[in-house]
Amino acid sequence: MNDLPQELVDRVIDLCDDKEMSVCGLVCRRWARRSRGRLFTALTVHAQSLPHIVDIVDTSSFPILSFVRELTLTVVPALLDDALLARLHPCPNLRTIRITGTERHVGIDPSITTELDALQPHLRSWAVDSSSITRLDLVLSTPKISLQTVMNAVSCLPGLSELHMEGFATHQPSPPPSIRLAPLRALFVRSCDPVFFSWVLTLPSVLLFHHLTVGPFMSPSEKSVELYGMIC
Repeated sequence: MNDLPQELVDRVIDLCDDKEMSVCGLVCRRWARRSRGRLFTALTVHAQSLPHIVDIVDTSSFPILSFVRELTLTVVPALLDDALLARLHPCPNLRTIRITGTERHVGIDPSITTELDALQPHLRSWAVDSSSITRLDLVLSTPKISLQTVMNAVSCLPGLSELHMEGFATHQPSPPPSIRLAPLRALFVRSCDPVFFSWVLTLPSVLLFHHLTVGPFMSPSEKSVELYGMIC
């Protein structure tokens, strides 16, 4: 196996699914390094898996966090432990952060708003450790979330160029959030209230997206979206 060209090894591993990938790691050391890199390209973290993931990272002889390109954080119904999550900060090649959560029982389950606020120091740390973070996905099932909370999270990632928001409605604080947005190139807003676009129209300069996808909305009023489309 050591005589095979690296290009052929890479091609074989690229065609494997996750189950086959774990078998590839048993072939030899060269295959193990390449296959483990693929196995940990995407990492999903929730409250139950976080201690086990940290344990694997701490005990592995491979730099697992350097392989991670996409990090998914499930923030509710169970909250993530701050100290353990901080152990996952050194992800130098991280490109995408995806935050998911379902607030099943409002007033009983931990609040998505509370957890998003608690994640801000972690987002800033990932942004410092990896200048390649360009995409943030917010897939949150909750009846209401403050636009200020959402924008605070977005502002933690200064290199952001792509923002996806799905599953939640925002409500407008008073006064509107005074946040400086990164120069976004792509925006995807699904099942969100047009309050976001109403706020965007109050910014000193109009954001010109290379790609814009919107709707459907929870609110029947889409005038702000129509107006934004006319301006862009």
